[in-house]
Amino acid sequence: MMQALILSSLLLFSSAQRDAFDRAVTADERIEAGVLLLDDLLARQWSEALCVDGSIFGFRDADRDATASRIIGEAIEVSDLLAGDIHAQNFFEDSVEVDADRWQILTGIAYAADAAIRNHVERAGEAISLLDKTARRDMSGRSLRMLAVAHQVQGRYGVAKSLASEVLRNPEAAPLERAAAKAMLLRPEADPEGTLIAIAEASTPWEVTLLAETAAVRSESPLAWVGPMRQHLVRTGLDPLFAVDLASNLAARVQDQSPGFFNLDHAALLGQARAAAAEGKIGKAREWLEEGGERWPAPMEAERLVCLASITVNPVDRLAIDVQAAQAGGERRLRRWETVASAADVLLRGDPHHQLAHEALMSACDASGIPVRWTRVLAGHEAKAGRVEDAVGRLCQISPGGSEHLSALSQIAGMLDTRRLKAGQWAASDAATLRDARAAAMAAALQRHDIQRSTAAAPVAGKLTVCLMECLLDQGEIEQAEAILRERDVADWLEPQDRLRLEARWAAEASQSESLRRLLRAQDQETIQHLCRGLLAASRTWSERVQSVIFAALAKLTPQGSNDELVGIGNAFRLAGRCDNAVQWYEAALIEDPSLLEAVLGRSECLRGVDDRAALAIAADGFRRVAAMPRSEDPERWRSANLSLLEVLQRAGVDRSRIDARLERLRRIDPAIGGLPQS
Repeated sequence: MMQALILSSLLLFSSAQRDAFDRAVTADERIEAGVLLLDDLLARQWSEALCVDGSIFGFRDADRDATASRIIGEAIEVSDLLAGDIHAQNFFEDSVEVDADRWQILTGIAYAADAAIRNHVERAGEAISLLDKTARRDMSGRSLRMLAVAHQVQGRYGVAKSLASEVLRNPEAAPLERAAAKAMLLRPEADPEGTLIAIAEASTPWEVTLLAETAAVRSESPLAWVGPMRQHLVRTGLDPLFAVDLASNLAARVQDQSPGFFNLDHAALLGQARAAAAEGKIGKAREWLEEGGERWPAPMEAERLVCLASITVNPVDRLAIDVQAAQAGGERRLRRWETVASAADVLLRGDPHHQLAHEALMSACDASGIPVRWTRVLAGHEAKAGRVEDAVGRLCQISPGGSEHLSALSQIAGMLDTRRLKAGQWAASDAATLRDARAAAMAAALQRHDIQRSTAAAPVAGKLTVCLMECLLDQGEIEQAEAILRERDVADWLEPQDRLRLEARWAAEASQSESLRRLLRAQDQETIQHLCRGLLAASRTWSERVQSVIFAALAKLTPQGSNDELVGIGNAFRLAGRCDNAVQWYEAALIEDPSLLEAVLGRSECLRGVDDRAALAIAADGFRRVAAMPRSEDPERWRSANLSLLEVLQRAGVDRSRIDARLERLRRIDPAIGGLPQS
């Protein structure tokens, strides 16, 4: 991963060199730009990426090998393109001779690296022919060391070691070349003490890495070199956590069959566990993680827990381990708490009452530096679980923002409203919670950093405003409710029907009869219909006196409007038990359309319980009209109409035997029809 991040910047930097080479027109321009590009590839990118030497000396690693192949492959491509231009000049000019010399050295280096990476003997021969006479002109030691590599590929180990020793004796050789030459001379199986001394003398992390990996690849017990590698990486100034990563990555690439694993460094155990986990060998991975004892040294304990979590199938057990890893601290603490928060969120979506997930998400939210978004997510889950006061308290402590904030507020409003419906009315203690929730929603609606978000928050603020006003009115706090109703922004947040309903209730609670009548007269029929429906929905929370006042005011309205509006208001009166008023609205609809079945049924339902025979006759006629319709159109309506007709006839005094006979005939048609109450 570290190498990939380094290379992302290297590629951006080298693109300018490549562009200059691709745009070159003349041979001189191509030679100049090409040599500069080769220098960049084989000097800067080679040494900064630290992939090429790792691929030459270390264990096989797909990412590292791919990067090394890209660098060397592009260098060889550029070299081949330059070859024709340089030879075409026939070395007539001194500058061309210099460029040709540099080209020969750089090409030889690229060929030697390509030969080592691919173990290509013929390419090694080409490298030797290019570097044999020019290598010692390169005072950095790079050419001489790569000449040694080429000889090593061809099996001339004595020549390779002699050349590597020559690099080490050169005081002007670059540190990378000296370290690489030293790596070529390592014989860890024969001189482990000398190899350890060489690693201990390394002054930079990359030198330690190169020497340790080379020692491991040539050793019969490669895992034994993981511990020294980690310790000396820390000694040279590398962060301990990154040292664990590099050392465990080495261990993950090892197939060590030697005995004595019990005394291995914990980074080696961790690397082997990661490798086993990647191969799906869960049992083996657990064995490696258990090999180091109950408690590993920091910072490896957290990494052990992360690896253990990755092979734990049960999500609850995995979350518990993730929490332990996050609590272990270290440089990756915040990233681990993010993992905890995400996993807890998933569990809480399935079960809002999941105690472990709730505690884990709370711990994540309390961790310094964790995004505030998770606090909003926690508030939403707490609202779903009924912990409304806790959820509101969290949202009031943070700034509004993000969809999670609005979602939590909407959830809170819904949960509070559900609580009110179950209880029958708002409790006095709900007022404080509603005030805080409304304040949080208003903060989101009034902020101007994100207009789209504030627009989405306005309906939530409106809903919570409705809840708060109804709560205040339930508790008799009429003046406080009016103050909220008269606030400047409330009119923009409330739906017209909600505002009308609250205005009507406030006027009724305050005994403002004239204000109530003026308010109702100013509304159209559709709005009045919505008001009636709202009254029915709120029938459990509004006092009988208030409903009586409002329905009395509605009763004085002249029935008018479309048939749907007339029937709708009639239904509202009927369901509220005000059948006298309902009949007026039904009959107004029937004047417009005598065949309007819903009005016929509504009027009959209102008249079925009266004692007046004329009214009962009208009710019976209405039920009879419905009962005469084809049963197949609506079997349930057909049954209800027939039974209602028989009940009305029974109330009108028709002999019970005739009614029973009629009922028996109906049952032969439809066995599902019910019975009549005994008179």
